[in-house]
Amino acid sequence: MNKRGGPFPREARKRHVISNIDVNTMSADCETCGPTEIRRHAKRNKEWVCSATRVRSVEDVWQSRLKRYGITKLDYDILMLRQNFKCPICKQVLSDDEWRGTAIDHCHSTGKVRGILHNKCNIGLGHFDDDVAKLQAAIEYLNATSN
Repeated sequence: MNKRGGPFPREARKRHVISNIDVNTMSADCETCGPTEIRRHAKRNKEWVCSATRVRSVEDVWQSRLKRYGITKLDYDILMLRQNFKCPICKQVLSDDEWRGTAIDHCHSTGKVRGILHNKCNIGLGHFDDDVAKLQAAIEYLNATSN
């Protein structure tokens, strides 16, 4: 994690200096990458940047996620099998292809991995501070106020 909390390491966040921009072929020379494709900067549409800026492979992202929680790809696959490739909360199918749509749920006090959830389900638990009493109160509230 970088100091802003983003997933990109400092070396991937540095600005790549480009020259010899050819807008017709969407290419340029980058001091870091050499000949490269270019794209518009996401926030400042007037600025051209090297396509390699802030790009990591899916494999790199997976490795950093797994390392953060102290599990291997095999551990992850076993969790998915145990869960029948479904989120234990919403019961919807989890997709490995959509790694950004899943979260490795873990206990914040012990660090132990509990399962693989959809991001929305994991965020929901987080909003209730993983507190069973708060979740039960929310269930009771929904039951009492539903039509």
